[in-house]
Amino acid sequence: MTYPTSTPLATAADYADALLTARRAKSLVSLLLLLVLLIQIAMFFLLRYWRPLPAGVTPTEMHTRSLIQYFVGLLDIAGLLLPAILTVILYLILKVQLVGRLLGTAQLTSAFLWSILFALLLFPWQAVLNNPSINADPNANAIGMKIPGVLYTWAEISHPSIGARFGMDEPAIENSRPVAILHWARYAGFPVLALTILTMIHLKSQRGLRLSLGEAKIPDATNPAV
Repeated sequence: MTYPTSTPLATAADYADALLTARRAKSLVSLLLLLVLLIQIAMFFLLRYWRPLPAGVTPTEMHTRSLIQYFVGLLDIAGLLLPAILTVILYLILKVQLVGRLLGTAQLTSAFLWSILFALLLFPWQAVLNNPSINADPNANAIGMKIPGVLYTWAEISHPSIGARFGMDEPAIENSRPVAILHWARYAGFPVLALTILTMIHLKSQRGLRLSLGEAKIPDATNPAV
């Protein structure tokens, strides 16, 4: 006597188990990304107003400076890897939905595409295109970033002109309002924009998963806003 290897109920349970596992992983990665962005913003304000970077003259200052440099590097690594992991998780969820012909694919497709943009925004493009530690153009160094990513590098945050204390230690260089706006947007505005996109990705994906798992009501076809 032979038994069927699968039944519709077992298949549905398997899909549900896969989606629940992916949702837990997505929530964890989203939380870590949230922490990375908040720490980046907090460190900028910390180094700007409360405790400037040590000069690195005494052994204690050199050790403190090395620790901060190491921590900034860890944040950059996390900011590079976690968006890629989030995109892969969203792709797997979308794949399960498409194979299982489940609801919520529209929301997951939107979240997946936004996650690609999110990963591109976080990449520190200035480290490749306009690294202040190797840029030989003094005018470019004075003005600062041309195409920055949300993540700042150690060379950038510690730079005397375009670092965390821009316009404070060398006010003559940063006396232009457009330049000041550019730097404030770079260190505060862009991370807030990234946080907004991350929140949107999380909400869209959560909505799609709830529809797939039967935890949310099916939207009314006659009223897409419902």
